[in-house]
Amino acid sequence: MKKDETKQETKELQTAMRAGRQDWIDLARCIAMLIVMMNHIGLVIRGVNFAGGLFYVPVFFVLSGYVRREKEGDYRDFVIEKAKRLLVPFFITNMILSVLFLLKDYAQGNEISMFSVFGFLYGRNQMFSERDTIFADWHYTNTYYMTHLNAPTWFLPALFLTVISAEILLRTAKKKDAEWTYLISSILLLTAVCWNYLCPFLFPWSLDALPVFLGFFLMGHLLANGYLDRFWRHKWLFVLLLAALIPGALLNGSANFSIGDYGKSMMLGYFNALCACVLLIGFCYLVKDHVPKVFAYVGRKTLPLLCWHYPLLVAMEAARAYVLPAEGVLLMLCKAVEIVVATGLICLGDEVISRIRKRV
Repeated sequence: MKKDETKQETKELQTAMRAGRQDWIDLARCIAMLIVMMNHIGLVIRGVNFAGGLFYVPVFFVLSGYVRREKEGDYRDFVIEKAKRLLVPFFITNMILSVLFLLKDYAQGNEISMFSVFGFLYGRNQMFSERDTIFADWHYTNTYYMTHLNAPTWFLPALFLTVISAEILLRTAKKKDAEWTYLISSILLLTAVCWNYLCPFLFPWSLDALPVFLGFFLMGHLLANGYLDRFWRHKWLFVLLLAALIPGALLNGSANFSIGDYGKSMMLGYFNALCACVLLIGFCYLVKDHVPKVFAYVGRKTLPLLCWHYPLLVAMEAARAYVLPAEGVLLMLCKAVEIVVATGLICLGDEVISRIRKRV
């Protein structure tokens, strides 16, 4: 009887948390997206970029796991739904950018190459990571693919594979013990760790990092099932996480999960990312009743922002440098203004497109 009451309590907590999740979850997305844009435009604020590097990619996977809904429908329909949501924007964005750069090369009389098309189909910015491995010499023959200001879109196919893989595990777990899911995930993670230290080759669509992203997703799923609320009942756990994260981050350094850079240690980088994500999500959950609407709104636009912020920021930065060369504090202010303007333009464009689609 007591076990049934505990399960019922967990379901009630989960329902209550998800019912009011929108603003604070979107706040976490907004914070991560702003860190992404800061890094891409080269806006460096002491400590912010380093701390953001601990969570700004992983937190999107964690939040995807948090907002997952139990579905009884056909798995094929689920995959189609996620493909429309994630892969369609990926292909549209990359095709537009590829055409624009091909036209640019044609206008400038440069040689026309279809390498860019292969580049975005590969879904990774480069072929090899820049870490030391047993086959470290491979690093010196690196090939860079996503050179048409489309590098940030690598995230979309990676998230797609993560979501559909997690769905298989979680649906299977309903027929078996729930621990089975985390056992399989742990085995896959150990396989990824071995590969990380053996070979620097980066598979297309982030297949080499899929076990890592799957672990982040499942952490979000755990938080959604009452664990986040339990953390807040014992706030000393957050203090413990922070105490573990600080020396771990200083020892391992920041990370770039898009190119297989986990810092000095892959497992420590993974642990740091989990701690940082839980702390960020916990903070946003703490202020859930006081989230500024503008931040929540921006957080809901992370998909178009992810696709278009880089080319827009590069164009704005080139125009700014031509009109107003700047250094020091003025340069930082200019970059910050460019981030705000780019965010506003992309959000406005997305609203216009959404209204057109509704009318059609």
